[in-house]
Amino acid sequence: MEKPVVDRSKFYELDGVSIFDLQLDSFNPRIRHGADQHDCIDRIASDREPFLRLMKDIATNGLSPQHILLSKSPEGKLIVRDGNRRMTALKLLNRPDLALPDEGLRNLVSRIAATAATPIVATVDCLACDDEETIVDYLRRLHTGENAGIGQVDWDALLISLFNTHAGLPDQNRRAAQLILWMEERGKHVKNDFPITTLTRVLNTEALDILGFKVVDDGIVASLPEANSFALAARVIDDIAQGIINVTRGGGPAPVFA
Repeated sequence: MEKPVVDRSKFYELDGVSIFDLQLDSFNPRIRHGADQHDCIDRIASDREPFLRLMKDIATNGLSPQHILLSKSPEGKLIVRDGNRRMTALKLLNRPDLALPDEGLRNLVSRIAATAATPIVATVDCLACDDEETIVDYLRRLHTGENAGIGQVDWDALLISLFNTHAGLPDQNRRAAQLILWMEERGKHVKNDFPITTLTRVLNTEALDILGFKVVDDGIVASLPEANSFALAARVIDDIAQGIINVTRGGGPAPVFA
């Protein structure tokens, strides 16, 4: 049997690495032919607004626990193969002077760093690999889309709302997500591509009452015998899934549940 290209045994952890011992990857697709490390920083920071949002998030919430991926150059230097934006943000937050000669960026970074809600770390835990073929295949899988399910699959609106609701986070589809979670706990399977926004537009207070539910302590509970509420909600969910109920964003009368 042919050995897979991505061999997990070829990756190893390096903990507590100084960010200033890490070199940005001058051939990273976001950078492309960086002349030196200052040029790499400039190229990453050129996408100004998203980059500033990343720095503000790090200053507020800390660094993501996702590993920084490294490889070694022929000279033995540690090269950031995945995580160049995060490393650039950390380098600048620790040393705003690295933004020179862009004085405007340096001032913005200094203000973000000065008002940080969490300590700005200067060391990171990393994942390293010394086999280039393995790294290239891993990065291809990570950054080139779903690849028919092989790569990372983004969450659709339903999955985002179910996650937020289960975690107690705000969500515009919260009530619809609560209903779906209630139904699934009782055996009703809802497909991942279900149009939850349509259910949200259907579920006004009157519709919830017709379906046999009421809101208690910001959650929904059955106001009819559970079997009756389940049957009514299942019909609406199935009708939405099949396109029988399709409430347009522009409004119009709410569907009548017979």
